[in-house]
Amino acid sequence: MDTFDLVLALNQRYHNAIADILLSREAYLSQTCDERQTYLLHRAFEKKQPVIAYQILSKGGSLSCKDAQGRTPLLIYLQNGGKWLDVNVAKPFNKSEFHLIAFRKPTVPSDNLLEDYTCDADYCFSEDGPFLKAIKAHPLGFRVIDECRDAEGYTALHRAAQGGNCILAKKFLSWGADPTVLTPQGHSSLVLAIVYAGQISPYPSTHDRKIAERAAELLLRATRRITRFDIGCNSSHAQLTIYHLSA
Repeated sequence: MDTFDLVLALNQRYHNAIADILLSREAYLSQTCDERQTYLLHRAFEKKQPVIAYQILSKGGSLSCKDAQGRTPLLIYLQNGGKWLDVNVAKPFNKSEFHLIAFRKPTVPSDNLLEDYTCDADYCFSEDGPFLKAIKAHPLGFRVIDECRDAEGYTALHRAAQGGNCILAKKFLSWGADPTVLTPQGHSSLVLAIVYAGQISPYPSTHDRKIAERAAELLLRATRRITRFDIGCNSSHAQLTIYHLSA
């Protein structure tokens, strides 16, 4: 079948029936990220066509394929602020856009998926960016920050603490994120901020130590606001305290 026919169907917003007929003639799509099938799936996401996207996925389309700009379908969803897809965050850290965005501080304006800034001749204003829209659209709302973990068991706040992403860590806390939530290894966001000091492998960060210190200070204040903070010094129960970790 001609690729043009499929692209035409995807471009016509309300013609799911046409796309269904055309896709029904397609053989099962391979999991390889060839240019043709990658373009079709990404186009469905860009046009916010859930039915067509699910049809392509049911044929074997892959959510891990990237377009010419290096975007996965889920990243396109985040950029467009779509509300028709539940974000599945139970993925390895290096494949979870939700947690990667939390980890890495924006370095250029186009990286900022939290807020969109628009200016006209008279004034500038901001509105919710695609990342915030995706959180608000999730059935859990802001609870997604604490309750949706990546495959390693880390929340978005955990990853922000690791990466020294003070911007998102502060936002998460203002939205009610709980800094006392622990990783499967028993580490809080504060401990992660101290241990990693803005550095994590295999995604090395250029954050300097001062940024990590700011993140740790932010998380320490947030923790003390909601619970009595225990340094952890106990001669009968040997463990590293934040004093030891900071040394």
